[in-house]
Amino acid sequence: MVTGKKWKDAKEFYTQGIAVLGDKSEDKWDTAEDVAAETKQRIILEELLYVNRARCNLELSMSLALLEIRGLLTNQKTTDLRH
Repeated sequence: MVTGKKWKDAKEFYTQGIAVLGDKSEDKWDTAEDVAAETKQRIILEELLYVNRARCNLELSMSLALLEIRGLLTNQKTTDLRH
């Protein structure tokens, strides 16, 4: 399923973004002139990453649920035809 693959890939990208943003082991970020503004931007970015990753998880769960429902309906129709 192409759409499911895209949601899965997007989820991985958001997870990587969260990891990079939260990595405090190295001081790889330039020092901001306005620390308060930089902190605010980082918080907003982190929130967006988590929300978007949650959306991906929701879409993947919904896709899986739809596939399970379709499978149940197909099995139900097959069972009905046998009786």
